[in-house]
Amino acid sequence: HYTLCRGKTLSAGEAISRPFVTSLTTRHHCSQAGMRSSKNESWPPAHQAMNEHGPPFAGLTRANLRHYLRCRLRPGGGTRPELVLLEDRGRRAVMKDYRASGWLVSWLVGPWLIGREERIYGILAGAPGVPRLIGRLDRHTLIIEHIEGRSCDEYPDGSLPVEFFARLQGVVEGIHARGVVHCDIKNRSNIVVAEGLQPYICLLYTSPSPRDRTR
Repeated sequence: HYTLCRGKTLSAGEAISRPFVTSLTTRHHCSQAGMRSSKNESWPPAHQAMNEHGPPFAGLTRANLRHYLRCRLRPGGGTRPELVLLEDRGRRAVMKDYRASGWLVSWLVGPWLIGREERIYGILAGAPGVPRLIGRLDRHTLIIEHIEGRSCDEYPDGSLPVEFFARLQGVVEGIHARGVVHCDIKNRSNIVVAEGLQPYICLLYTSPSPRDRTR
């Protein structure tokens, strides 16, 4: 664990594209060109999305989704889901949506991955260092708590203190204690460094759950 972000076992070229971790950070600002679907698109103010009763995003549907949208973090296509940033009453979330992916991924692979990831987030509910599951809009989507921070691979080797790695080890051990193993923890882009150097681990559809291992 202590060489994960500081050592030289991984180079920038070895890091895979960030299908989810980038969406959990805000290093790509929503005001950048091309993030919105149209230059003339009108985005309603956040207060129109507020549901005064119930938890944030409780009233979210496909019909009123545009009222919650803050920006598009990444377009979908091929095997990649679309990633959008949502906001409700000051709370932010990231929605992964496979509807814009290729037809095979959109209708078969994507929903399977979404279901798998939802199940793992459920197992890890309340675990330190794991974003909170908000829910699913439909079979194509998964909505996860937005974590403000930077991807671990944005930090130069040796720049993160030993205390960060001790916390990261605690997060990994907590995940293992619930019977979940992350299969791509060596990839630094799967780790978000949040405020106060708190580590968060993402991209959980790569993780086998106890149910997977008993088959």
